[in-house]
Amino acid sequence: MDETSITALSLDDMVEHPSMSETVQLDPEGDATLLINGNGPGDTKRYLVSSKVLSLASPVFSKLFGPNFREGQEIRRGDCTCISLEEDDPKAMGLILSVLHYKCAQVPLAMEPKELATLAMHADKYDCNEALRPWAALWCNGSENVTAPEDLGFMVLAAYMFRAPSFPQVTAKVVKRLPPGFASVWEEHEALAILPKTITGLATYA
Repeated sequence: MDETSITALSLDDMVEHPSMSETVQLDPEGDATLLINGNGPGDTKRYLVSSKVLSLASPVFSKLFGPNFREGQEIRRGDCTCISLEEDDPKAMGLILSVLHYKCAQVPLAMEPKELATLAMHADKYDCNEALRPWAALWCNGSENVTAPEDLGFMVLAAYMFRAPSFPQVTAKVVKRLPPGFASVWEEHEALAILPKTITGLATYA
């Protein structure tokens, strides 16, 4: 994870942003606040979370909340630390944080392919695929009704980034449904460039 994408904020910083006043309390007794910035002030989401829960689910957060980082030191002093995640998608991270804190009532059982791929890339970034595995399996099984070439690509990307056990099956199903010329469509989407050439090559010659 790129450490430059994380910024610790003071209370004064938060007061200057009235749009951040509403906090989603994933843990009412949480010891850390995550600010997930979107494209503008109105897109910023704020979550009160448990550093312990996130540390158990994610080695990245475990390191961040450890004794060698300011955030971890603040928590050990009994303070509620605040962290700004500058480069993350608010919706994707909101779903990940909700699942990890067992707040699953609002978590969808199916997702649009592009949104699912975005979530999977965030799960890979924070290395919490293992904790999300049951949900990933459910989401990745929804490729049957997908037809658009770019959406088929996003389903493969999601399974790949989740390291889903069903990845070979998902890829096999997708390859059979890809139309000629799909590669040019995939090239229009930067995220799909993450897929290994072996996968795109397999699809090309299927």
